[in-house]
Amino acid sequence: MKGRRVVACSCGLLLMVFCIGCQTGPAPKTVYYTLAYPAPQVLLPSGVSAVLRLEPIATSTEAIGRDMVYQDDMYRRDIYHYSRWLQSPAEMVQGLLLRDLRTSGLFKAVLSSDEAGATPYVLNTRLEAFRLTGGHEGKPQAALTIVVTMLDSHRKGQAEGILFQKTYNIIEPIESRDPNDLARGMSAAMSRFSEELLRDVAAAKKSTVNSQQ
Repeated sequence: MKGRRVVACSCGLLLMVFCIGCQTGPAPKTVYYTLAYPAPQVLLPSGVSAVLRLEPIATSTEAIGRDMVYQDDMYRRDIYHYSRWLQSPAEMVQGLLLRDLRTSGLFKAVLSSDEAGATPYVLNTRLEAFRLTGGHEGKPQAALTIVVTMLDSHRKGQAEGILFQKTYNIIEPIESRDPNDLARGMSAAMSRFSEELLRDVAAAKKSTVNSQQ
């Protein structure tokens, strides 16, 4: 009798292991997303012989890694487990801003932080928010918040050298909480931010040139 119980127990254990193995299966494949939009076609004044440097983008804690972050309420942040950004939000924003500033025609050259050269104008940016908002009950939105400070190194003193400082809060409605919709919405938000920034940079540069004449 004892032998039968051991055999029955062993068979039951093997069946449990087999069932767990069937339920587990291979892990879902991680999908990677990026931002994509054409360079803004903004009507801007012709450029002058000036150079701008785009400094590395500072970030809040939630934008450091490549996690796709969503917010269901004021105090909680979560991430998509099998969906990630191809690069960190700061890297994506940095690359697109560099492209957009270079194609705008506002400057003789736009340098990244690791390129040598004297630059009278400097652009500092900080990425504060880069996430899906709206919660389960509200309409989902792509939320982008960036603080930008433009400096003129020709002006004496730190306060006098600040041409403008502005916080850009861009909210783009999206169809669903699907990561693909978030990537599409964040691309649209980035495009809107870039267009607005280019206009502000053009206005600040124009006021500087006029004051020097």
